[in-house]
Amino acid sequence: MATTQTQTGRELLGLFPPGTTRDGSGGLVIGGVPAAELAESYGTPALILDEASVRARARRYADGLAARWPNSRTVFASKAFPAPPSSGCSRRRASASTWPAAAS
Repeated sequence: MATTQTQTGRELLGLFPPGTTRDGSGGLVIGGVPAAELAESYGTPALILDEASVRARARRYADGLAARWPNSRTVFASKAFPAPPSSGCSRRRASASTWPAAAS
């Protein structure tokens, strides 16, 4: 059975954060922002993080850990690429009561 271009396109969207879509002209939309606009603003190549997706994945991880080990604590750590925007997201959420503690 041959894979159609539409099927391949849907499969490729799975490589991007949840909620990534295509706009009416087929352009990629990440976190509600067209990828073309991101490229114009930040150049290419660019590492694009969808903050909502990162937060959701971290929350699922923290919840799963707490369900198995109630006395556990999750923290943010960075080794090779301490990107200020991504670590800033963790620090901002660390002060919220619904987010695991974070350290940088």
